[in-house]
Amino acid sequence: MKKALLGFIALIGIFSMCSCTMVLYSHKQVMQRYTTKSQVTKDFGRPAEKRQSEGTEEWLYNYNGISTNSTFETNNVTQFSQYDRFVKFTFDGNGNVTKWESHGINKERRKPNPTATIVLVAGLVAFFIALEGVLPSGY
Repeated sequence: MKKALLGFIALIGIFSMCSCTMVLYSHKQVMQRYTTKSQVTKDFGRPAEKRQSEGTEEWLYNYNGISTNSTFETNNVTQFSQYDRFVKFTFDGNGNVTKWESHGINKERRKPNPTATIVLVAGLVAFFIALEGVLPSGY
């Protein structure tokens, strides 16, 4: 039982090391950093669909299981297709982002939080050590 318990504690510890993170920038903060076409293209690649209207251009990135990269052609459309997961940018005549919209995706930036990880692992270890003392020796 003790070997199984120690193995379980080790497994929980390994998983918890990967899960404790802190949000550095929210999705909104990340998206607001895109101010030009070149920045959008650099990070998102070619859009799946593109639409032109008087003085504006809109780019739609499809995240419904289709990779957004630069290996496919952009479709010029008069009306965007409906997607559950997408990012859409609107540009003015000078190529500046005037608006963005997204649905079903999260571009927030995170970083590891070692303090939370240590607290979580220590708490799990303490719980299982206490549990070991409570259980009868036959388990």
